[in-house]
Amino acid sequence: MNYKEIGQKILEAVGGKKNVHNLTHCATRLRFTLADDSKADDEAVKAIDSVVSLAKSGGQYQVVVGSDVPNVYRALEGLLNLDEISKESSEKQDRTPLQSFLALISGIFTPILQ
Repeated sequence: MNYKEIGQKILEAVGGKKNVHNLTHCATRLRFTLADDSKADDEAVKAIDSVVSLAKSGGQYQVVVGSDVPNVYRALEGLLNLDEISKESSEKQDRTPLQSFLALISGIFTPILQ
């Protein structure tokens, strides 16, 4: 499986490098924080062979890729400068502390409830 190619396809479908503010992952999902959700093409993301499904929750654009998520994440790390993106994102953060807390709680419990 070519994880770099999968990562590139996902990155293009979510609106490109400039649209990604932050990227993390859990056991099965890539969790994007996007600058503009409208730039992401949901149908293009779902059409990628390795993508199981798509979810939007807690201000995150979550791409479910299953147990291959660490490999796809590493490929995306190579395509994105995550340290630079995280620094820029934290400088531009518009959320209040309460909104950040609620987004965190929502991001944790939504996968459990689905």
